[in-house]
Amino acid sequence: MFLLQACRYPQHLYLGLVTFLVALSASFSAVAASDDVFSPYLDFSVIHEDNLLRFHDAATALAVTGSDVMADTVKRATAGLRINKIISQQTLVADLSMSRNRYNHFSQYDYAGKDASANWGWQLGSHVSGNLGGGYTEGQTPFQDFRTIEPNINRQRRENFDAAWQFHPSWRVRAGYSQYALAYDLAVLKYNDRKLATTEFGIDFVQPTNSTVGVQMRQIRGEYPNNLIVSIFSVDNNYSQNEFKGKVDWRMSETASIQFLGGLVRKNYDALTKRNFSGTNSRLVGNWSVSAKLNLNVNAWNEVGSSNDLSANYSTNRGISGGMGWELTSKIKMDASLRAEHRDYTGVSAVTGAQALERKDTYTAANLGLSYVPIRHLQLSASIANEVLSSNFERNGYRDNKLQLNGRYDLGLD
Repeated sequence: MFLLQACRYPQHLYLGLVTFLVALSASFSAVAASDDVFSPYLDFSVIHEDNLLRFHDAATALAVTGSDVMADTVKRATAGLRINKIISQQTLVADLSMSRNRYNHFSQYDYAGKDASANWGWQLGSHVSGNLGGGYTEGQTPFQDFRTIEPNINRQRRENFDAAWQFHPSWRVRAGYSQYALAYDLAVLKYNDRKLATTEFGIDFVQPTNSTVGVQMRQIRGEYPNNLIVSIFSVDNNYSQNEFKGKVDWRMSETASIQFLGGLVRKNYDALTKRNFSGTNSRLVGNWSVSAKLNLNVNAWNEVGSSNDLSANYSTNRGISGGMGWELTSKIKMDASLRAEHRDYTGVSAVTGAQALERKDTYTAANLGLSYVPIRHLQLSASIANEVLSSNFERNGYRDNKLQLNGRYDLGLD
């Protein structure tokens, strides 16, 4: 009932679930041995991007903002508290933080960020377990999502509950329910405000090696409280989505695993039903601990998803990504990642009578980071990143390079 009622509460009460879990953690800690339960931390970052607003070029920046300046430096100061406690079979984790973000040039984007998340990993006996969690985030909308020159704070909240019952040594059933809400401050983007309710059921065959093979069914109900107004048209984006997928988690060894999730997806809109679509989604994930100090992962996907482009009701996204974590010494660690995705916008226009445009985008991103722990509790890190979007609609494309320097001090007790 709490999850169902939470969506009706005023915004300041969306943190109720998180607060409850933090309080629960604190009460458990009061009766437990004194150890690293509460860990305050301070974090300071300097981030420089040479194309903050993702303009196609300097001429576009000049036309939109009246200046050809595209680069900016952001200073971010964060104070937070982590809570991590294991009591018997229960695991309680929470992270609460606030940040101040200051832009050197585009000072209109200065904002105070808020983040709160908590999860109770619960277990009853040796056969029933699950999670109860929630979170709230408030901050500037990423510029690659919507390239607006006005400040646009978004607020996201979620609540989730899931449970699994291994009723037989080889069989397990699971179910879950979650709610997600997203709201934008910017009036022209209010049509993207949404509430999603997701229900999921599944059954797995569990092998002695902990490898599993199973199926799952998922239903998503999406509600958009504000219709999109285009000329004389009012576009209702409410929908229902149903998925039926197979799921494989293959533990090849103690250090290597492969996960696969794929199957059918169908999306039906309440209005303008010609926008309905169906297809197949699939995702493959591989993880390999080459050694105690080197970890590799790869992720490949072929999925159909909703589109924010009014000329197409969905896009087909095919991509691959890879990552590496390498502990060079006990104090120095290197991280690297690569991502490439092709997005094919197809289907029909969201607006009746408008011609569907065949837009095709290719997105690539690369990141390389190095972290150093000179003394206990202090971590210094630096990273460089490159992001490129190319499109057959040339003006949609952009390129951005980013340099980030970061220092974090964990005040947790020894």
